[in-house]
Amino acid sequence: MKNKSAQGAAAYLIFPNQKSSLCVVPANGTDFSLEEMQSAVGGFIQTIELKDGRIMVIHEEGKLENLPMNKTATALLHDAGGMLTDWIAGNALVCNPDQIK
Repeated sequence: MKNKSAQGAAAYLIFPNQKSSLCVVPANGTDFSLEEMQSAVGGFIQTIELKDGRIMVIHEEGKLENLPMNKTATALLHDAGGMLTDWIAGNALVCNPDQIK
């Protein structure tokens, strides 16, 4: 996974307790490999469809591993209609559906 300037990037990595995110592109330029997604979130992945059609990739066991709450990703989850009592732990990768195969 490569870093990219914010302009024109379709995917970004949201870190816990930070107000900024890192724009990223898949290593092959088109779609993220399983290994890239696992590396981005630090473990097994879970995907969540957001209201605008994008996909959020999170650490499947983030809460069990006591990863810190990600307030920005949690706000996206709530905007997508997720339960208001649920929250995202750890890093979150947000990308377009065609960037995951």
